[in-house]
Amino acid sequence: LSDLTVGSSGSQGELEVMDLSVAGLSTSICIDASGPSKLGRCASSKKYKTDIRDLSIGLADILKLHPVEFDWTVGDTGHDLGFIAEETVKVHPLLATTDEKGNVTGVKYRRMTAALAQAIKDMKDLIDSQDREIERLHSRIEVLEKARLADGQ
Repeated sequence: LSDLTVGSSGSQGELEVMDLSVAGLSTSICIDASGPSKLGRCASSKKYKTDIRDLSIGLADILKLHPVEFDWTVGDTGHDLGFIAEETVKVHPLLATTDEKGNVTGVKYRRMTAALAQAIKDMKDLIDSQDREIERLHSRIEVLEKARLADGQ
């Protein structure tokens, strides 16, 4: 790993460029806004992670998100879509970015895929549970219909 820092440490506007030149890493460029802004290749290998645990964001959280359409106030970028960062951080802090003072600045759109994947898994679990209940009810209806026919009704 090699780093290149532009600007003095702790100064506003600092940019640290990380080179994670390891075979098999993605060539996409990512900005890590979790600390000082780091620009580098997107790496997702387990060897770069600690304290790994199941995601705490799921379907209930995703359903609280408020997708919007809007026009940007800066520049001529036109009509767009997304989320309001100040609303999103209230759903879950891991979905938003903050500046060094803790002010909400943006939404972690690239990280949203992990939350959406968990929400899909939650929906699958719910559907599977409902399928089992439907099957149980169908079986019960069959038993009741057979009993009714046996009684001559």
